[in-house]
Amino acid sequence: MIPVVPAADEHADSSFAGLNIRPGCRVWVGGHNPGAKRLVMGLLAEARRPPDGPLDLGFVAPRNVDEGVYFARKILPRIVASGAVWIVCPEPVSPRSSEFSGTHRRLGERLFDIGLVETKAVRHEEQYTFHRFERAAR
Repeated sequence: MIPVVPAADEHADSSFAGLNIRPGCRVWVGGHNPGAKRLVMGLLAEARRPPDGPLDLGFVAPRNVDEGVYFARKILPRIVASGAVWIVCPEPVSPRSSEFSGTHRRLGERLFDIGLVETKAVRHEEQYTFHRFERAAR
């Protein structure tokens, strides 16, 4: 069972629950899926978004597999060793499914090719799933 994250308009503290985001956390947000990006920005109201330097978390809201890999590869050098990249994709059976072309499985395979493995998935209101990827143990 995938845990469900509360809606962005609920208490800010509860919206961070499944994503392990602490206030003051250093994050980056990218991607060209406007619906998913808007959701992420709402959940990250208390996080810091430095223009350069190390990051605790990166959030990617891609429109397709290639874009997801591109942005993950772009920010990976900035992610601290204990950090992660979250990929935000619409649920395949949700009304938002047309916002992403490709499959989560293919995206996971491509991210594995650049050294990332999925460690967690958190669903948000039956619309999107946040997939957490961390560096693979070497």
